[in-house]
Amino acid sequence: MLNLTTVVSQAQAGETDAFTQLVERYQQLAFGYAFAILSDFHLAQDATQQAFIAAHSGLQTLDDPEKFPNWLRSIVRHQCLRIIRKWKVQAAPLHAAADIAAPDQGPENYVETQETSETIIHAIDELPPLEREVIVLYYIKDFSQQQVATFLGLPVTTINNRLYAARQRLRKALVSSEAVDHVLGQHRLTPSFPQEVGKIVRVLGPVIEVRHDPDDTPLIFETLLVNGTLPSSRQHLQVAQHPSSDITRCIAVPPPPHVRPSRTGLKVVKVANPMRQRLELETLQSVVEVLGRPWPSTDSNILETGIKAIDLACPFPEGGRIALFGDPGVGKLVLIQELVRTITDRGGHLTIFAFIHSDDEVSFIQTLAGHGEDIFPSSSAVQVVYLPLHEPQGLVAAAISRWFDATVFVTEALARRRIHPAIDVLASSSQMLEPAIVGDEHCAVAHEVRCLLTEYRASEGHYMGSPGAEWQALRTRVERIENFLSQPLFAA
Repeated sequence: MLNLTTVVSQAQAGETDAFTQLVERYQQLAFGYAFAILSDFHLAQDATQQAFIAAHSGLQTLDDPEKFPNWLRSIVRHQCLRIIRKWKVQAAPLHAAADIAAPDQGPENYVETQETSETIIHAIDELPPLEREVIVLYYIKDFSQQQVATFLGLPVTTINNRLYAARQRLRKALVSSEAVDHVLGQHRLTPSFPQEVGKIVRVLGPVIEVRHDPDDTPLIFETLLVNGTLPSSRQHLQVAQHPSSDITRCIAVPPPPHVRPSRTGLKVVKVANPMRQRLELETLQSVVEVLGRPWPSTDSNILETGIKAIDLACPFPEGGRIALFGDPGVGKLVLIQELVRTITDRGGHLTIFAFIHSDDEVSFIQTLAGHGEDIFPSSSAVQVVYLPLHEPQGLVAAAISRWFDATVFVTEALARRRIHPAIDVLASSSQMLEPAIVGDEHCAVAHEVRCLLTEYRASEGHYMGSPGAEWQALRTRVERIENFLSQPLFAA
């Protein structure tokens, strides 16, 4: 392990890994110190996060790297006092935190049968403040007296005396050192805490760009929380796109009254669970306008995707905006992968807005991503933005189709008949399907296909007995068309 001076110097030089090491070394001490002041586990974690954010921003002002522990402690204390003063939070007694128990309580019935968590926490709360901070720091993660002394800037003998006095008081309250270690150990910060901090680097209306550790990329639809604002006005962000390995684009839901362009630099932490809040149409339109900006192009050429149903019925323009709708489990992700691959290979550009239409589908996508599946392809040529959809997709598509150059639907009905990609050419549309753009012949063929499909679907189920020869001929033609438009995909 590198010495403190080296790590601090590397962090001051801008090395992210070095600052992460500092967080890993001092996170539990900072958390324990904050807990001793605030008497609340959740507020202590907030203060610790804010302290490391402030430390990262002000690291250049630290003249002596060896003084980092004392410097960090002063920042933690400042953040704790700021919470109490500005947020007007009445610090709850420590015994109130006993209700916040970890799922795994360790040895069976240990706390319940010998010394309850409430009794232990209350006994710690009754200690004098100087003794309380030492006992909490010592047991929050089995730190040595020397480590506690260095953090507090005190002689080891002082730490030993305070620790001895605190233990004696606890013994009189019938609380053992083992019980204190067990209860405080339940509330240690998670190992992922150093990676749970990202930074806002750009704000474009409801679109928020966050820079983070490339090895800890938030999952699509994961929720991030903007820190640094009052609890009543904290902003939730929903991950929608990964434009690069260390940048995540998020959608602020609801739209951000508090995250202004001037507020770049605010930090975010993971909340993990997908949000269930709907995107208002006004917010959605802003997202499309921000992320669907036209790609640089010398003309308005049609982009050949190599997917027959798209190229015929809903052609894409070079650099266009595409909306992709579809039932769960019918191949939306496979279609996206194919489009990213083929368009990138052909030198085209595109922005795809993929609407995901159920909580089950969101959970499935996150499960795949959590197991390392590469299901969110992207490239410098193709942007893919994932958006939740909580209303009937037909209604949403009708309301927003004018914002896009083309709209593509994939349906369960076609997938059940093993027609892949399951693109419904009747429901799909394109503003490019005009004689002046694609030519008369193209428009005529697409029109005839649509007419045949419309006639066939209108007549399905209308025959009580055996269908006549005319209808059989129509069905045969439709099946041939659907089989022609079906094709194997490389991504599948």
